[in-house]
Amino acid sequence: MTSFKNQAMARDLRARLEAMCPGLTVTETTDANFNPILYLSAAGEDMFLTIQVEPDPSGGVDGLNLTQTLYSPAQIILLRETAVGNEVLRTLAVSESARSGCKVLVYEVASLPGSFSLSGASEVAVIPSNAWHPLTLSE
Repeated sequence: MTSFKNQAMARDLRARLEAMCPGLTVTETTDANFNPILYLSAAGEDMFLTIQVEPDPSGGVDGLNLTQTLYSPAQIILLRETAVGNEVLRTLAVSESARSGCKVLVYEVASLPGSFSLSGASEVAVIPSNAWHPLTLSE
């Protein structure tokens, strides 16, 4: 269920980015939990964008003493190269991700890997979710 909500958010985000960024190519895949991964490419800039549920730091359990299944809130993770290739795509990806109401984590790496992986990447920005409605917008 969680992955379906994340996939719907990814489809909406993809449509908004394609409408605003001319020449944008988007390739969509999923991770092992069926969370969407978008590979964005336009005019010398490549980046990965994924939507996942924020981890629960409390480690809560359900009524059967199993790890609690989380459905919200969602977070968007952007992985891009340190070198700037297309400022328009960078700005649109961050702004449209933030507009979705989700927490946005921006990571940079010296050379973009062939598939989404945060190994070797460093976090450069965290944009918190909507302060007034942190759960409802990112559900």
